Amino acid sequence: MGNYIYGEEKGGEPKMKPQSKVIIKMLKSKLTLIKVIETMKIYVNTTFPETRLNSSQFDDVFCAMLNNTRPTFDLLAEEGYVDIHQAFISMAVFADGHFDDKIKSIFCFFDLSGDGDLDRKELSIFVQSSIVGLCKTTGLPPPSVMGIQNYTVQVFQDIDNDGSGQVDFEEFSYWVKNSDQI
Repeated sequence: MGNYIYGEEKGGEPKMKPQSKVIIKMLKSKLTLIKVIETMKIYVNTTFPETRLNSSQFDDVFCAMLNNTRPTFDLLAEEGYVDIHQAFISMAVFADGHFDDKIKSIFCFFDLSGDGDLDRKELSIFVQSSIVGLCKTTGLPPPSVMGIQNYTVQVFQDIDNDGSGQVDFEEFSYWVKNSDQI
């Protein structure tokens, strides 16, 4: 999605904001993928299905992992709330862990139905959350909503190799590893 995000920019690659560099460095130093997964399990068992967290809820979910949650909340917040999907993506991407494990964890988190596949809606939530969450984390301007929607349609067509209307883990993993858009 990096190339996609940069593709909408005019006049070269945008520069990351200094506070984003500090947060990313902190995420990389404090987070392991196992911590992120454990925290998401706590979220699913306590706050779920609430997907927009206020500062207090965000702190309840992430305080054990981040200690001081305020800088991360402020970076990801929009109108006083953080989207849990955007937070999870940002933390999973920057956490210490093997790439294949990150792909599997992200796939499982966005398989909201638990059926082992991503449907169009689930893939759409993944793509939109990834683009917007990573733009917020890096301090880059997000692409337009319409641009993200069009990109999501194209991604689904590209990933659903067997035309089943569902994206299985193998299709998803292959796309993540081989797409020049990420």
